[in-house]
Amino acid sequence: MSWMQKLYEVYTACEGEIGAEKLCPPYHLSKDADIEVQLYPDGRLAGIVAFVKPKDGEDNDAFTIYPVTPASYSRQGTTAVMTPHALCDNVKCLNEHYIANMSEWCSADTYVKERLSPILTYLTCGTLAADIEKYGVKSNEKSFVRFDILDIGKPKLYEDKRLRQSHIDHYLAQEQPADDYCYVTGEIAMPARSNQNPKVGGNGKLISASDSSNYTYRGRFTKPEQAFSVSGEVMEKAHNALRWLIARQGERQGDQTILAFGTGGMKTPLNDSFKHGTSFADDDDEDAPKIIDTEDEFASRFNKAISGYGHNLERSESVAIIGFDAATSGRLSIYYYTEMPWKELIANIKSWHFHTSWLHNYGNRPYFGAPSPADIIEVAYGEHADDNIKKSVTKRLLPCIANGASLPSDIMHSAVNRAVNTGGKDDWRVRKELAVACALI
Repeated sequence: MSWMQKLYEVYTACEGEIGAEKLCPPYHLSKDADIEVQLYPDGRLAGIVAFVKPKDGEDNDAFTIYPVTPASYSRQGTTAVMTPHALCDNVKCLNEHYIANMSEWCSADTYVKERLSPILTYLTCGTLAADIEKYGVKSNEKSFVRFDILDIGKPKLYEDKRLRQSHIDHYLAQEQPADDYCYVTGEIAMPARSNQNPKVGGNGKLISASDSSNYTYRGRFTKPEQAFSVSGEVMEKAHNALRWLIARQGERQGDQTILAFGTGGMKTPLNDSFKHGTSFADDDDEDAPKIIDTEDEFASRFNKAISGYGHNLERSESVAIIGFDAATSGRLSIYYYTEMPWKELIANIKSWHFHTSWLHNYGNRPYFGAPSPADIIEVAYGEHADDNIKKSVTKRLLPCIANGASLPSDIMHSAVNRAVNTGGKDDWRVRKELAVACALI
């Protein structure tokens, strides 16, 4: 579980970024709110606001970090109304169960009672649905609602650090005091709950135990914790770091996600290797030519661009690269994982780009550079290649870019064979296939 240890180290190193950089504290999740219900300190309604999706470059005011309960953590389907979250939730979940859970939390902490009492007062009146309609806000039972109290001098509820810490303490107080060995830290600590299966990218889970019948645990164990045990704290921090990193710098390729990061959460140039070849060419130098069409010019600006990634890294910094694949809607698999020194990754990426660079003169903006994996797949297997082929080839290309592995000869031969067969193709496609094939030879 070195990948989990690495993610735990990232969270520890970046813990000061909680909230400001959308990194969630333990036992919290994040989501864009659809509606904000604004209340006065006495519980009277002040207003209801609907959020719209922000345009590129605009701040996302709807982003919300919210607490989850032990029961709501991995809820599914119809169980949602019975297991509401602690503060923000869908319209249908702001029911009597929500009020009961919040009342219990308020009774355990006077600060929480002071801050959340207006919500209890308002919801007890049962006018939420009518008020939403009154304010002309379009909603349904799945609309995600957050609350805020217009209390001068007090932080917003969903940004209140003291409220977050109180929830963490309240959550842990509900745990069973049964310590076990944590395979990540090597310490004795409270293990993760059986239903504490953090989701990554929708409903995908990386760790689960559902082999309690028939061929039980492949005949090796009688209980899942005998195979592997991790503390609840590590489980939370590692998965929160993973979600944060994927949203921040993950490269998605269909059902696959490729993530490269340093311990401090630093970005790497690996992402750019999966994009169209012009990405390394773009910079802020107004005097630099906007089109790179020579090898020397490409080399110069590529080195300038790639050197900017590591100027804040220590020489001993290592980089982790993880490849995820969504085998099903509820399961994620790790198909690739490696750690290497930062300098080695930089050298491997340089090698890939310099050995596969070619003049691409088939689009609106010609450029000299390496073809993206998507272009390689399209040329080698056709623009209508099956998703399984795309996933398989992406898995095989990742070690070539990140580890300096040799390009599989069958991919190169397939690209060449399709490139020399020019019959019935548009001129731009012929030039594209020839450029990509030449880059791979």
